[in-house]
Amino acid sequence: MSDTFVASAFERSDASAYGQICTDISPRLARHCLKLVGADSAEDLAQDVLLRVWERRASFDSSRGSFASWVFTITRNAATDHYRADARFTESWRDLCMHEKTRPAHVIEAPVLARLYAEEVRRSVARLPEAQRRVIWDAFWTEKSHRQIAASSNLPLGTIKGRIRLALTRVLGDLTAPNELHALVDDQVLG
Repeated sequence: MSDTFVASAFERSDASAYGQICTDISPRLARHCLKLVGADSAEDLAQDVLLRVWERRASFDSSRGSFASWVFTITRNAATDHYRADARFTESWRDLCMHEKTRPAHVIEAPVLARLYAEEVRRSVARLPEAQRRVIWDAFWTEKSHRQIAASSNLPLGTIKGRIRLALTRVLGDLTAPNELHALVDDQVLG
């Protein structure tokens, strides 16, 4: 793609031409970002660069250098910004943990998640019909075997297994998806 085409597209603020430009430059940009910041942040950096290219399109001057050189200069600057922001975040997080004697969120998160799951399970079990609630109690809280439950309740083993299966299906259907629960924890812990 010629620098003249790029300059003309930028002058017109031609979004469709910009799409072609992005398609053309993206493979090289992705490889360059991967080298600069590694696999974890390369895609984010490339997106940031493409946004900056569009926002700064008026500053591109083909007489001062090629389009590729201009993009890679923006990429280098964006990578520098990325490292600075990451360093500031790491430093401020370390200071927060050391000076305020707080624990990092992942240390707090596990007990909070466990408590939230336990509360959800208790609420769900409480909504079960009495017969299902009783077999769940015996199987999981008193840790009786299915045969022991059948013997103590004078019911066939198949009935006990069926009630447990139905109860577990209902309880699992009531539980919040793990990602939603993590979002709740983030609100409580970081919030």
